Amino acid sequence: MTSVLARLKDKLVYSEFRKTFNLRTDESKGRSMILVSNVITGIVNIMVTGVFYTGFLAVNGIDIVRVGIIAFIPYISMALNLFSPRLLSFFKKRRFLLIFNSVFYWSCVVLATTIMPFFVENSGERTIWFAIFLFLGSACNALIGSGAAAWHINFLPKDQNQRGIYFSYLTLFATIISALTAVATSLLADVVGGEARAAFISTMRFVAFGLMMVNVVALYCIPREFDYPAVKNVRLRDVFTVPLRHKKFLLTMIIAICWNFSACVNSNTWFYFAMNTIGINYLTMYTSTFVCAFTGIFLLPFWRAAIRKYSWQKVLLLVIFIFALLEFCIGFATEYTKWIYVAVAVVAGVIAVGINLIFASLFYLHLPKKSNTDLFYTLWVFVINITVMFSTMLGAWIIMITEPRGPWTLFGLPFYGSQFLVWGKGALFLLFCVFIIWATPRTQPDPEEL
Repeated sequence: MTSVLARLKDKLVYSEFRKTFNLRTDESKGRSMILVSNVITGIVNIMVTGVFYTGFLAVNGIDIVRVGIIAFIPYISMALNLFSPRLLSFFKKRRFLLIFNSVFYWSCVVLATTIMPFFVENSGERTIWFAIFLFLGSACNALIGSGAAAWHINFLPKDQNQRGIYFSYLTLFATIISALTAVATSLLADVVGGEARAAFISTMRFVAFGLMMVNVVALYCIPREFDYPAVKNVRLRDVFTVPLRHKKFLLTMIIAICWNFSACVNSNTWFYFAMNTIGINYLTMYTSTFVCAFTGIFLLPFWRAAIRKYSWQKVLLLVIFIFALLEFCIGFATEYTKWIYVAVAVVAGVIAVGINLIFASLFYLHLPKKSNTDLFYTLWVFVINITVMFSTMLGAWIIMITEPRGPWTLFGLPFYGSQFLVWGKGALFLLFCVFIIWATPRTQPDPEEL
């Protein structure tokens, strides 16, 4: 018995997790606080984004077309992101700047938008106020939020294998806590109805705001702030000229662009359609999240090993191709074929573990060493957000044209514009696969990166 306990103790003491997350050094303390932040963010994301965000807009009288419009409003402010490196270059320390940004951002996008419907009754006026608060919060985050990357990069493990372990644990914990939160909140949301459901969703948003204030303390008050690389005379054009000199970084950024454009074309309107037209309840809406968390516990080492053995490009190609097939399948989900939605969600949940792991570390894969992280991260965030804006605008425009004209009858089933948009999304994923095949030999790591 003693030897068994001794082996168990050694396993815990020298485990991958213990080596990566502990409080012995400034770097590991920072990683531990980032892990805590990921757990909190996983909870908050369920409460204020995705399904519950769509539900919040719906109970406040926002229809599917206005949901699509509101979705791209925050991304308009991302043009200000280009001025972020210049602004940040004036600050030798960023702790209080980042704290202010987080508090202001969450006050606008969660607290203010939750309180506003109590005072504004007209749905049109509510749409305008939603747009105003989302724009203000996003504008502040566009100017300051990029500074968080240079804060966090000092906590990343230097060893590539250890870095993969680090990101895999961040992904695993966030997925598990998101699933547990989704189970609890969706069960309660399905039990209550009417005004009680609206009150429940609003209460969750107040709780989420409080949690994000705790997150600010964990992320920016406890870890040590390291010195930033000395930069002088940061110019607006540097945001484009400096990162674009590095071809491999550029290619990984284009991969992120392709993913976000394809994935976000119906990210908000589909939730609205699934709940209000197909009739999917809150608990079923989170099927993919549940499966992702459960399978992630067992399959995360498998995905990590597959990426090491076959390369992240080949794993990404396989996952995106499967996603394309799933989109063509889920387009047949109707109020009479709800089982298709559930079946597709289960498969999507299994493969989501792999794609989450890849995109968690994608920005850092070909980030040049000793570079001005602000410039690279600013360009990355800018182009991704512009991509999402155009993607959601395209989706909203298609829904605006097609949804009111439905349903059309195909194969004896009712079909709406939302389903045709899903098939278009599947086609985009197939085009994405073609680009991954072309980019794979051009994004192999250099010898010094291995």
